[in-house]
Amino acid sequence: MERNGTRETGRPGRPDIRLDGRKTAVVGRPGSVRELLALLKISPQEALVRVDGKIRPDGFGLAGAKKVEIIRVVFGG
Repeated sequence: MERNGTRETGRPGRPDIRLDGRKTAVVGRPGSVRELLALLKISPQEALVRVDGKIRPDGFGLAGAKKVEIIRVVFGG
């Protein structure tokens, strides 16, 4: 079956992952925001994650996500 000019294979594609605005490759298929941050060695307390345009908690699942943006938060005194 085709949809929007792409062939649908029944397997979800990999989301476009961006870290601080730059496209990032990730080895493996993280199932949640928490797993993705762990693969990138980023603490959940140090980043905001937007999945398909909405900020999501670290337990949020990534199945079906098309775009994931990780924004590291700078803090300190």
